[in-house]
Amino acid sequence: MIELPNGYCFVNHADWSKRQLGGRGSRGGPVLQKKGVTDVFFHHSVTSVSGDPALAGTRDPSDDPCKDARLIEDILASRGLLPGYSYLIHPSGVVLECAGDYIGAHTENHNSSSKGICLIGNYDIQQPTLAQLVAAARTINLMRAGGQLAGDLSKIKLMGHRDSKSTACPGANFYPIIGFIRKFAADNN
Repeated sequence: MIELPNGYCFVNHADWSKRQLGGRGSRGGPVLQKKGVTDVFFHHSVTSVSGDPALAGTRDPSDDPCKDARLIEDILASRGLLPGYSYLIHPSGVVLECAGDYIGAHTENHNSSSKGICLIGNYDIQQPTLAQLVAAARTINLMRAGGQLAGDLSKIKLMGHRDSKSTACPGANFYPIIGFIRKFAADNN
């Protein structure tokens, strides 16, 4: 895990997964994504935040972000959707690399021209954590600095998965606050 002085915690794909970074299973080899993309789609994993007794029996995230990332990766693999999201963000704020610099499989018809960030949790019934929102903003800024996204924040569209198809994703409680991620990114550039 890489920990920056500002509290940003990042886990490289190789440190949590045994699968090849950017591997596409039966869909072929990894393909690097073009630099400077301008679209980011947000998703939720439809798992519940730990500790809520009203949600007993659901797949709660654990205290181990890597374990939760492996579970989500296994679900995506069973659906033929690897490498899946570009990044996962655990409720603790830990960011886990998935497809990273490679084209993911997260938003049909938009994968080659966008990044996909998935917040671990079910945000139809709960709120994303402040740690997740701040980590998402920091991830946006790091992608901008590294050239994965356009450098100018005003040129980047932050959207929910529902903006591309009929789905509830990224959840009724997350979708309306996606704009806060842009504000956090602008304030912490």
